[in-house]
Amino acid sequence: MNNFLKKRYIALTMVGMIASCKNSEHTDNAKLITQKMSNGAIVVIGAVVNGQKEGLWIELNDSEKLSSQKIFLHNKSIGESISYFEDGKTILSRGDLINDKPNGYWIFYYYNHKIAEKGNYANGQRVGVWEYYLENGLLNKKIDYNEKKGKVILDNHLLPPAPDKTGTSTQTDTTNGAIVK
Repeated sequence: MNNFLKKRYIALTMVGMIASCKNSEHTDNAKLITQKMSNGAIVVIGAVVNGQKEGLWIELNDSEKLSSQKIFLHNKSIGESISYFEDGKTILSRGDLINDKPNGYWIFYYYNHKIAEKGNYANGQRVGVWEYYLENGLLNKKIDYNEKKGKVILDNHLLPPAPDKTGTSTQTDTTNGAIVK
C-alpha cells in the first residue's frame, strides 16, 4: 500500500474512532483488523471499536491491489465509496453510501477513464435521469428512473440491440427493468 493510502487510512480511521467513541462509555475496546487469505495476502484492513466497524476500511484484491474503500460509522457504511478495477489504480465507481445503500450522485467508469454511466440514487434505487455512454465517450442513452420501470428519454441507437427469441430487437436495463427498443 503506498504512503498516501496509509496516511489517508490512518487519518480517516482516527476520525471514525473518535466519532464512534464520543458517544460510548467503553473506549478501550478498539482494534485494527486485517483479514488474510491462506497465502498470507491481506485482503481487508479496518478498525473495530466496541465490536463495530469504524472509520476507513480498505479491501484488496488477490494481488493485494486496492479493490475498494469505504467509511464506516457504527457498523454502517457512510460517505464516499470508491471501487477500483483489478489494477488497483483505475477507478471503477465512486459515490456516497448511507446505511450501506447508494445515495446521491454516482459515477461509473470504463477502464480507459471515460464515463460509462452517471446519475443519482435514493435509498439504493436509481432516481432521476441517468446517462449512459459508450467507451469512446459518446452519449448513448438517457433513462428517467422517476418512472416505475424507467423510461428511455433519449436513445442515440449507438449500440445495436440484441434480438430476443421472437426476432424483435429489445434490451432491458437490468437495474430497473426499463425496456429499450
